[in-house]
Amino acid sequence: FTLSTACSVGTENKEKIFTPLRKDEIEEVKQIKSALTTITTSELDKFIMGIRPINEYDAFRQDLINAGAERLEEIYEEAAKRLK
Repeated sequence: FTLSTACSVGTENKEKIFTPLRKDEIEEVKQIKSALTTITTSELDKFIMGIRPINEYDAFRQDLINAGAERLEEIYEEAAKRLK
């Protein structure tokens, strides 16, 4: 891997951008972020509206972890190390 490696990100504009993520990581990040977005979109409003009690926040946080939040952090940390 080098910084001169370009990956196509976003199929709509076909732009090449430089990224510290490898192609396999990009796919994994997309999957994890999709799962996290689904969870946060459906649950955050419930907390805000009072439908879901705040004492369930730890369970919500665990749902995010189970969906790959910590793995996403690991991927980004590994990619950041490659930039140094």
